[in-house]
Amino acid sequence: MKVTGLRKLAAPMLSLSLSLSLSLGLAALVGVPALAAADRNVDARQGTMQARLRDAMEAGRLTDAKLHEMKQELQKVADQEAIFKSKDGELSTLETMQLHTMLDKLNKELESALTERTGASVDVEAVRNQLSQRMMDALESKRLTQEKFDRFHADLMSIDKQIAAAKNAGGQIATNDQMRIELELDNLSQRFLSGEREGLADLSLIDKRKEELRTMIRQGVARGHLTEDEVDDLRQQLYNYDAKEERMTKMGRPLTSDEQLAMALELERFGAEIRARMDNGVDIKITARTIDHRKAALDQTFANALFGGDLTVAEAKEFKDNLDQITVTENALKSQNNGQLSQEQIEDILITVEKLKGKFSRLTFNRNKAWTGVDGLVISIRDQIAQATQARLLSAQENDDLQSKIADILVAKSNERNAQGLATTDAALKLAAELTALSDQLTHEIAAKSTKPKA
Repeated sequence: MKVTGLRKLAAPMLSLSLSLSLSLGLAALVGVPALAAADRNVDARQGTMQARLRDAMEAGRLTDAKLHEMKQELQKVADQEAIFKSKDGELSTLETMQLHTMLDKLNKELESALTERTGASVDVEAVRNQLSQRMMDALESKRLTQEKFDRFHADLMSIDKQIAAAKNAGGQIATNDQMRIELELDNLSQRFLSGEREGLADLSLIDKRKEELRTMIRQGVARGHLTEDEVDDLRQQLYNYDAKEERMTKMGRPLTSDEQLAMALELERFGAEIRARMDNGVDIKITARTIDHRKAALDQTFANALFGGDLTVAEAKEFKDNLDQITVTENALKSQNNGQLSQEQIEDILITVEKLKGKFSRLTFNRNKAWTGVDGLVISIRDQIAQATQARLLSAQENDDLQSKIADILVAKSNERNAQGLATTDAALKLAAELTALSDQLTHEIAAKSTKPKA
């Protein structure tokens, strides 16, 4: 999404009328390109796994040693994803399948290691929502058929009725009822995992990759990069692959994740052979400018999360500190080599950037807003002003002065951008601090006026 017209808001006659729309839409106006669907799905599964580990710990379903082991294995998935995405910021078909295979194995290992609950969790509905998310992820990635999803979803709806019936007038659930319902959720989770294992293989990614390779061959012919003999040989190889795939899908059982991964790997090797024959197999080199671009985009992501309330001020500060530390490391390496970075150093720094991005994605995955956010804070202050004006604790002039002050703060911070014209976390943090100070000052003044004896 393009940033449009934010600097023009500085005109005094427009600042007051446009400040509200600016405050409500800062995150949207300075938006970050959406994550690719494959990236979202991998991150979602990792986030769900983290939530399941927390629940297992609270319910006493894992030993400390096993919990530590599972966390280490999950971190390996996150690290591998960062390495993959350090190249171009995205996941290839093969990389996506590799990560899903790792998560499949980890999921099964977790389910087999879980013991029966020794206590109820803090929030039975959170356990229910985790399971629902896992089902949706499995359906989306076609690890679960629609028929089986519908069956498991019906079972979940039945449990939803039990949750509703168990709530008292205050919406609370007795511990015994929580325990009973969560045991049913555990049982459904085990049955779901069994159904997921038996689900049909998702060959859509493989089919997409085959079509890409066919297109590559056609382009090689059109550009004269492939001889007739080479084209015939490559097409025969692709035909042989199709025949092998057809035999595997007729084995009378679904393909395992490892079998799907082996098929995808074979396709990637075939693609490498096509590129080599076309003399076009050299990867595009990433440069130090790539680091600057990725850091700026991540900084904007943190800023938007603070605007929208997905990160608290403390969390945004921590993420910004981590991002700044990457820059410190980068500059230290440059100082040792006349301001230059080696290719290996560039790749290592990009991996660190992607790890930080993954940490943010997993923290904010499927959780409630951490607070109202900067946008919500503006709305809150305006509500304070409106209520105080209506109660005649503020005069019309004081109302106008405060509205202008808010407008000035918003316009000033909207113009604080980096070299690429993107919003920064530093600007978002300053905005949050100034608005918080204004809110505190306003609350104090209104309280003083409301207790002052009327003449």
